[in-house]
Amino acid sequence: MWASHGDFLPLVSLAWNSLVKDRSCPLIIFAQKLKSVKNVLKPWNKNTFGNISQSVEDCRSQLSAIQSQLQVDPQNTPLGLEERAISSRLGDLLKQEESFFKQKSRIKWLTLGDSNTTYFHKSVRARQSLNSIYSIRNPDGSLLFDPDAIKSAFVFHFSRQFNPSTLNPIFPIPDDITFTKVPPDLRRVPSTIPSDEEIFGVINFHKSDKAPGPDGFSFGFFLLTWDIVKDDLFICCSLFLL
Repeated sequence: MWASHGDFLPLVSLAWNSLVKDRSCPLIIFAQKLKSVKNVLKPWNKNTFGNISQSVEDCRSQLSAIQSQLQVDPQNTPLGLEERAISSRLGDLLKQEESFFKQKSRIKWLTLGDSNTTYFHKSVRARQSLNSIYSIRNPDGSLLFDPDAIKSAFVFHFSRQFNPSTLNPIFPIPDDITFTKVPPDLRRVPSTIPSDEEIFGVINFHKSDKAPGPDGFSFGFFLLTWDIVKDDLFICCSLFLL
């Protein structure tokens, strides 16, 4: 939806290239730049697109009113031109609305062009319900239904699970291990830093509308803004794999 707007890429570029507070680590810089972009896009989205479904309904009402006038006065040229402009505007809004619900519902076959947004409203609600946790079972077999009790149980479980004193020690891999089943020309591949082309190939391989990560950015965002973010992303990938 955002990609169709002319201000999207310049806005991302401005936010991405703004100064960050901590320049000590490329990974921290990358995270701060993503946060900066998100802080800029949120109000821009609200001011530019607003309630997309309401905009569609308003545009439909305007088009219906003009078409009613044209039935009375079909030779009215200004009305005909206005009808064409509003009809084009409605088409753009419908594409934006479809893109919005496509991202919300993650229904792959929406690419076929189905604009049944009522169905996708239900799909979004169903996914939200599916992702909700209403109860958990304690180790003693009792059930917890209270949200605060469930939250505390999760914190207690994982705090104990990942306590350094309870983790098994990590043993180093001996240097004399040989990979007898790996061809000689591929033995160094697992420890080789991937090229920029390989990194882009991995990102480009994924569906652009797949579920976003914890930061809220999908693969589609990185593909759309590739020329802006690629240099920082290459540095982070190389640093992470060192």
